[in-house]
Amino acid sequence: MNVLLGERIRNLRLARGWDQTGLSIRSGVSRATIQRIEQGYCDPRIATARRLVQAFEIDFNELLEDTI
Repeated sequence: MNVLLGERIRNLRLARGWDQTGLSIRSGVSRATIQRIEQGYCDPRIATARRLVQAFEIDFNELLEDTI
């Protein structure tokens, strides 16, 4: 699991002032999945990552910045 990616997603979410429910609504990803990703229990699948970058209005490179 990529803990850094979970931290990156959490930081992006917090920078926008969103809670996990807010990100869930904006992305269409369940809050439970967001929680598991942020805690490092799982990595997002490609489709999930795509939804997250669309919600954050960033590209994949920005999502992966400093995580690999």
